[in-house]
Amino acid sequence: MSDWNPEDSQAAYHSLRRPSLFRTTQGGYMATIKIIEIIGSSEHGWEDAVHNAVKSAAKTLRQLVGADVQSWTAKIGPNSQITEYHATVKIAFKVLEGDAA
Repeated sequence: MSDWNPEDSQAAYHSLRRPSLFRTTQGGYMATIKIIEIIGSSEHGWEDAVHNAVKSAAKTLRQLVGADVQSWTAKIGPNSQITEYHATVKIAFKVLEGDAA
């Protein structure tokens, strides 16, 4: 997950908002999906904070399929400037057969 593409975020958003994307043509589900919530941070901006959250999740999870940003927050320093951007992100990933849920 080292190469992040902004167009992927649109597909990821829809994958979380429309579970029907995981259905087969016969009406069954293709995979079991688990969703976790993490907070990414960055000194450069909110988009970078989301990217860092996904990158962090990819270190320990396999087959990430979607990300949904829940909220944006920021730390403000003594000079009234934003010093750190935070993004609370729900990450969806496939539960592989044989993995504990």
